[in-house]
Amino acid sequence: MCRFHNQECSFLHIPDSLKRRPIQDEGELTPTKRQLVEPNPMTCSKLVDGISSQSNSSGRIIKSPETQDRIIQTTSGSGVEEYDDLEGPSLLKKTLGLQNKHYSQYVGATSGIEPALLGLIPIGENDVVQLADSTLRRVSLTEAFLLFPDPGTQGYCDELEDLDAIEAIVKPHGKALVDMYFRIVFPSFPILHKEVYLEKYSRSYREFSPPLLASVYLLALHYWSYDEELNRSTKPDINLLEEVARKALGDTIHRPKLSTVQAGLLFLQHTDTDSAELTAQLVSIAYGLGLHLDASEWNIPAWEKGLRKRLGWALFMQDKWSSLGSGRVSLIHSSNWALRPVIKTDFPENSSHEDEKEGSSEVEKGRILFTHMIKLSIILADLLESVFTVKTTIEISAAGANGISILLEKVKPVQLRQVSLI
Repeated sequence: MCRFHNQECSFLHIPDSLKRRPIQDEGELTPTKRQLVEPNPMTCSKLVDGISSQSNSSGRIIKSPETQDRIIQTTSGSGVEEYDDLEGPSLLKKTLGLQNKHYSQYVGATSGIEPALLGLIPIGENDVVQLADSTLRRVSLTEAFLLFPDPGTQGYCDELEDLDAIEAIVKPHGKALVDMYFRIVFPSFPILHKEVYLEKYSRSYREFSPPLLASVYLLALHYWSYDEELNRSTKPDINLLEEVARKALGDTIHRPKLSTVQAGLLFLQHTDTDSAELTAQLVSIAYGLGLHLDASEWNIPAWEKGLRKRLGWALFMQDKWSSLGSGRVSLIHSSNWALRPVIKTDFPENSSHEDEKEGSSEVEKGRILFTHMIKLSIILADLLESVFTVKTTIEISAAGANGISILLEKVKPVQLRQVSLI
């Protein structure tokens, strides 16, 4: 700038010293003060009230005061950071998309790490290799993910606060609402894994992604009157719960996991406000999580393979029907969609005698409904890609009186292709 202005370069005064803004050690921060504190993982413990370095009030999850990492307590009372280190059996061991304090990003064909060279990378015992700021986890010979730590991402310091706020809104009806969700909502929209969810819930609600916990409660609240005992109680504040869920969902988008897409899809079943915008965000996240790919041969737990397929198809349905309803272009194209059709083994949840007593005998009907809804969405996708594109619309308009003939030429092949799906 000095050369540009033909001036002599010199310091006119000593620069002001930068002072770190003090953070109070006790008590809760007010919203104004909280906005002034950056989400540094080294100060997260200052932002959450009532969290000790030993255990929380439920004795389930303990927090590290230095890093504010979410620690899961084992049966012996010791704490671990990731599910792989849990003592005893757990479905969550070796999970890729639902880790406790890491989120994953798919290594695509045009990314900095060429997938074709993955076979040349020396991989450790668990198919992982440590990089400078992340971990590379290979799930097949040609496909891999980068794992990044949650601490330091936007809103990470608020997670426990949000979870406590969500649980406080529905207290003491949390367990009853979860039971209601799996009895009524889950069978026909199986985008969660029931055993995985209940395993985590049995340890602590603080083990969940805040928007997923809130979204399950929100949908269950629609059926509040279906339970005689709940109907005699005061119904929780849905508007307040929705407000916390929206804020928490916006935060988790910066550290996306399978639970982020689950929460977003469930939230869209609760309200259609800004549905097109949220759907677009979820589609982008899904591509980053590899939900558009066939994971049947990946080195991940069997239950997660089925979950990924169901979740991917649920998002496919959301994208297509959102496009039809809003008049916007569909964001998922068949050329970039490699999911196979769902089969019975992709639905591992089996109804027991106890489930039937609670009204879950509709599980099989729900699976059939979900499967046929996917087929119907595939037909709609074919129409959206062949008839309702911008280029086709211009072609039909320019044809004038012959436009109807062009339209029929576009529709007839679609009709013939879809006969086998009906």
